[in-house]
Amino acid sequence: MVMPQEPDVPADLAGTFKDLPDINVVRHAGRLLALAESSCPFRMSPELDTLGPETFDGALPAGITAHPKVDPRTGEMVVFCYGLEPPFLTWSVLGPAGEVRRGPTPVDTVDEPMMIHDMALTARFVVLVLAPAFFDIDAAMAGTGSFVAWRPERGTRILLVPRDGGPVRQAADDAYWMWHTVNAYDADEGQEGGAPGQGGDVVLDYVQWDHLAMGPATGGPNPGGLVRAVISPEAGSMRRTRLDDAAIELPRIDDRLIGRRHRRLAAASGTGARDLLPGEHDALRWYDLQRGGSELWAAGDLAVGEPVFAPTPGGADGEGHWLTLATDRTDGTSWFLVLPADEPESGPVARVRIPVRVPLGLHGTWLPTEEPAPG
Repeated sequence: MVMPQEPDVPADLAGTFKDLPDINVVRHAGRLLALAESSCPFRMSPELDTLGPETFDGALPAGITAHPKVDPRTGEMVVFCYGLEPPFLTWSVLGPAGEVRRGPTPVDTVDEPMMIHDMALTARFVVLVLAPAFFDIDAAMAGTGSFVAWRPERGTRILLVPRDGGPVRQAADDAYWMWHTVNAYDADEGQEGGAPGQGGDVVLDYVQWDHLAMGPATGGPNPGGLVRAVISPEAGSMRRTRLDDAAIELPRIDDRLIGRRHRRLAAASGTGARDLLPGEHDALRWYDLQRGGSELWAAGDLAVGEPVFAPTPGGADGEGHWLTLATDRTDGTSWFLVLPADEPESGPVARVRIPVRVPLGLHGTWLPTEEPAPG
């Protein structure tokens, strides 16, 4: 019997882990960054050449997570990072020119390692959902438990971290898991006499799961659901309302509305017409949160990914197209689809064959030729 030989490994790489920034891509202050779950991002050239790890001149050596948020009003990019050792959770701010305005700032209310995938942003707060998914290295090493342990008896907290550095506010509720936020905003914004920073509740829309999983949720047929949480910073309370129980994930809005009141959102969804693998979707769904209701485009044999909004240059609010990648289940080919924002349920107005297969389940962004100025 001939055993395969292990490939030669350079001495300086022996016993190390390979960085895998394969979750998301963002652009900020001229930097194009490929992001991992919680480590240093990798900077890329405009031609997508790998330039190397980005530590922001050494100011963020531990890195950031895959879901920072760029405030379109200020141009700031707000990031967070969780770790297995203290401080277990930090947040930082990069200015519109890419300078680190706030270095890693510990969130003192978190005193053990937790998994936190996404965040949201308002004019006043960094919004973090702390579901009871705890890292348990000892149990994993001993073979007695999972590396990430789900402990529903601990409940779920939402932290409101003031962007001005003030005391952290929080509210607690029964346990649930969240992979992705839709958006958040200060409830007073957009109301008569209201303006950012005047106080009041915080509104957070997100996709809710009953436990940490990618497959069907326990206790019901729907693996997700669109939920709105209204958090009172003063009372330390929240109330949750399920807006829809459809099986959705990967929700997106027009990124120009991050931190502001939004009306429409899109998400990958399912038709219920076929058995799908965990994380697989065969439809796209759009919601109008002002009028209520949703629209669905069934993709047939295509497995569709995250929808991303591409605004029409100089166009009115909501004018543009939704973009997504899709893979044909019948032959494995991948496609780039363009759907009109005014009638997305009518289906693609353009399809482009991708010369290589593109795996589903990852995030992306629409990058115009020139980076938009804050405002």
